[in-house]
Amino acid sequence: MKKLMFHFLFLINKNKKDFVVNIVLILLQLSFLLICIFNSNKVLYYNFMIDETESKFFLNFMYLNYNFFPISVWIIDIVLLLCSFVFNFNWLICLLLWWISISFVNSTMFIVGGDQIRANIYFLIFLYKLTRNFSHEYTFFIGKLVVWLVKFQVAFIYFQAAISKFASQEWSDGTALYYWITDPVFGMGKNYSILNQLFDHPIFLAFSTWAVLLLELGVAFGCVFKFKIKNALFLSAIVFHFMIIYIFNLPSFGMVMISVAFLAFYLEDEVT
Repeated sequence: MKKLMFHFLFLINKNKKDFVVNIVLILLQLSFLLICIFNSNKVLYYNFMIDETESKFFLNFMYLNYNFFPISVWIIDIVLLLCSFVFNFNWLICLLLWWISISFVNSTMFIVGGDQIRANIYFLIFLYKLTRNFSHEYTFFIGKLVVWLVKFQVAFIYFQAAISKFASQEWSDGTALYYWITDPVFGMGKNYSILNQLFDHPIFLAFSTWAVLLLELGVAFGCVFKFKIKNALFLSAIVFHFMIIYIFNLPSFGMVMISVAFLAFYLEDEVT
């Protein structure tokens, strides 16, 4: 087992400065793999089934896959994951991953926020990887710009998520989590007696609800500014998203958000 772990880390860490990016690419690919495995073709290729206008989708990977080489997308994703290891997650692999991801956003029946974020991050990582292959003086500034685009992209996601909640009466008065968690469709319903008992206490309920807002704001600012509590913020974000995965059954979204938070917090600030 130790040997296997050593080889795994060696493969993703051939270039030490890309270690964080490579980990993120793996998690993003795995998040997409979950979607492909646990959803039917009707969900994955929905737009092509209701609209057969070829000119609209000609450059869409999912359209080409659906009509001309009907190989399961999860198989393609696994092949690309293996190729990522072999070719050290180079810029061409990242470009292909972005093409597939943005195509999926325009083909699927249901678009979860994580799908759009995945596509955006793939494109930014593609630009970042591209700058690593050239020694021209301008590539330093381009790489630096990409790093900050990643940080501001992720910061905006968390900042907007927090600010938008303040307009809601339930979030302002500290009761929102009760309604979300006990919702029979989106949450756990009322079958989980321990959580129900905890959220029956007004102080615990209000503290937990407002803690979510503070955490999202903290992560947003932590992505951009260098805080001494950066590691604590990131670990809190991991716990927060694992709770979302557990309560709302959104593993793909949770993996995407953990990935982008990791990228924004620990991506190299200096491109050499």
